Amino acid sequence: MYKGSAASFFLSVLLCQASPSQTLTKIVIIGPTGSGKSSLANVLLGESPLCQNCTFPVCSQGMHSCTKETTMATRPWLGENDLFTVVDTPGFADSDNDDSELVDEMMTVLNKDVGSADIILLLIKGTETRLSRDLQQMIREMRALFGENMWNNLVIGVSFWSFKSDLANYRENTCQWSPANCRNEEWFEKSMKEILQDKFHIKQDLPFVFLDSWAKHPMNINDEEQKQRFEKESKRLWLLAKEAKPFDFLTVNDVLAENHVIKKRNAELENMIKNDDWTK
Repeated sequence: MYKGSAASFFLSVLLCQASPSQTLTKIVIIGPTGSGKSSLANVLLGESPLCQNCTFPVCSQGMHSCTKETTMATRPWLGENDLFTVVDTPGFADSDNDDSELVDEMMTVLNKDVGSADIILLLIKGTETRLSRDLQQMIREMRALFGENMWNNLVIGVSFWSFKSDLANYRENTCQWSPANCRNEEWFEKSMKEILQDKFHIKQDLPFVFLDSWAKHPMNINDEEQKQRFEKESKRLWLLAKEAKPFDFLTVNDVLAENHVIKKRNAELENMIKNDDWTK
C-alpha cells in the first residue's frame, strides 16, 4: 500500500514485475463513509473483509472514517490473477467535518500519483434505495472534481447486498408472488438509474455490480450461492475495467476548463437544434 507521492518508488518496483507491454488495470473506489470501500479493496486483493493487518485498515466507527488518506496497492486480482492497482479513498460526508481537506488530498494523489483509472467505482450501500441528499451532494462534488467525462468510466458498486441463499430466495420469491414489493437486483438497478437520470441527466447507461465483501468472510467462504454470485459480479467488474478507455485525472483548473468547453458545445448544439440548422 502506498500513501501520496511515496507511491512512486514502490509502484515502479511492482511495474517491473509485469511484462513490458502490460498496462496495469486501475480501479479507484469512491463513496460515502461506511459504504465498505476499504473492505472491498481488501477483498479485491484476495484478503478477508475483516482480516488482521489488512492492506487497507477497516474499522466500525459508524460515520467516522478510518481512511483519512488516499492509498493504493498493486497486487494480483483476487489474490491470484493479473496484477492490478486498487485505490482506496476517504469517505465523503465524514462526521469529522474534514471533507474539504480529504478531498484536496485525494485530488492531489489521484492527479500526481495515480494519474488515470479504468474504473471509478462509486460504492453505495444496498440499503440506499432513495439516493439521500448526502449521496446526491457527493455525486455533484464528484462531477465538479472529475468533470463530465467521468460518467464514461463510472460503475455503480452495491455493497451490503447479501447473496446468502435464504435472503436471495426471499427476494426472488417476493418478486414472483408480490411484484409490487419486489426488491431484487433488477429492481435496485432500475430504480437507481431512474433517480440518477432525473437528478443528473446522465446520458450513459451506467453499469451496476453487486459486490458483497462479506461473501469472502471465512464464515461464508463455503456458501456456494455467495461464492458463485461474487465470482460473477467481480468478473463483470474486471471485464468492464479491461474494456474501458482510461480516464485521466486532471487538476481542478483543467476540470473547470473542460467543463466550460463541454457547456459551450452543448449550448451551440441546442442553438443549432432550435434554429433547425442541423438539418441543412
